[in-house]
Amino acid sequence: DLRSTHATLKAVNEGVSLNPTTSHISVSVFDGSNGRTVKLQLLEADTVGKVKEKLKEGPMPGLSLELACNGKPVAEHQTLRELCVLGQVTFITYQKCVGG
Repeated sequence: DLRSTHATLKAVNEGVSLNPTTSHISVSVFDGSNGRTVKLQLLEADTVGKVKEKLKEGPMPGLSLELACNGKPVAEHQTLRELCVLGQVTFITYQKCVGG
């Protein structure tokens, strides 16, 4: 007699809104080339591309903005929610090395 039971678990954090479009996140972007930090307020549903857009519109025009979060490069299509940040996040700018 083979019987199997299937269960799923869903992690819930009571401090995080279940509506990703309304939860605000404090975003800091550290530019290692000059030691400057820029602070932004965005929504969990916003993408890394939107972070770059906001930076290019204002405090960091003309920069080649490659961003890393938790030591890893991030893609423009990733949302802040997908990066599993809770309330605040710090990105670090870096430059890609071209050549071999």
